Amino acid sequence: MATRTSSGKTAYSLLGVPVDATQAQIDAGYERMRREYVNVDHMPHKSERLAQLTTAYELLSNPVRRNVYDKSLAVGATQGLGIASADAGNRTSAVAEASDDRSGPPWGKIALGVGVCLAVPLLLSQVLVLYEKRKALHAYQATLAASKEWMKSEEAAALNRELDERLDQRRAESSASTSQELHEARERERDMERWKNQAEANQQRELYAEQLDKSYADREKRNKEYAEASARAKVEEEREDERRTAQARVDRERLTLMAKLLRENRFAEARQIAKDPGELQRIDEAERR
Repeated sequence: MATRTSSGKTAYSLLGVPVDATQAQIDAGYERMRREYVNVDHMPHKSERLAQLTTAYELLSNPVRRNVYDKSLAVGATQGLGIASADAGNRTSAVAEASDDRSGPPWGKIALGVGVCLAVPLLLSQVLVLYEKRKALHAYQATLAASKEWMKSEEAAALNRELDERLDQRRAESSASTSQELHEARERERDMERWKNQAEANQQRELYAEQLDKSYADREKRNKEYAEASARAKVEEEREDERRTAQARVDRERLTLMAKLLRENRFAEARQIAKDPGELQRIDEAERR
């Protein structure tokens, strides 16, 4: 006979798993039942049922506590998840008293010892169940407090957003009222910028014209200087041509005279008008002949 809760269910039946279920089956059963409870919006005693489900899961997930719980199921105790019964202790005492009146072995003492051995695990299980209930209650309270804090933070965030929207609206209204003034100021700035650009353009044109006139004057001056230099060079070239022509004529006359002197054997006079060693050599050869 299985140990049951106040609703008549064991820890295994609460999770929807068999008595010999593995830890993986217990985990899957807990997740499945928890989702079923959470997804139901309107359920009587929802928090109490979730607490019982959590207590059953933690009981069966602990090997030592599960072993004690399984032993209590094996002896047929009526201990539940949070509700205890004193019938087992009363039955043990009645058996012990009835056995004292009989003769033979001390069955009463033996039954009393067995009852004590059975009662101790049940009491320990009851204490653990109470502890787990209190732990689950504290966790629920902490979750509830966290939810309240989250709601407060959301309300504060919503209030801040509303204040920001109002502030943005006031800024937009203020900006609209001054948009005309800003437009006029920008137009004035653009007019000033155009006037400034036009003045700079006029100044650049004047500077360019001045540089152009200067370049024309410099070019005329260079052309004039080049023409003068060309004329001087031409005059010098003509003079050099005249000088070379005169020198050639003088040389021809000298050679003619030298030839005449050689024919007349006037070698001394010929040597006087000779100008280079070649001419002197010719004179010496003519003299030896």
